[in-house]
Amino acid sequence: MDLSAQEIADKLTELGLEANFTSKAKSFEGVVLGRVLECNPHPDADKLSVCQVDVGDDENYGIVCG
Repeated sequence: MDLSAQEIADKLTELGLEANFTSKAKSFEGVVLGRVLECNPHPDADKLSVCQVDVGDDENYGIVCG
């Protein structure tokens, strides 16, 4: 999805979610937006989770977070 931050805010507003964009820093390039499909406890760490994330590619990514 190649949308600017303002375009994303506009789309969210169209969906009934109030959103606005204020630029207070330099813009980020290469930021990827993903949808978390599944999130489970990490098998070897109590404070971590393993999430399956869809970023629009052909495959999902396993991401460790905590």
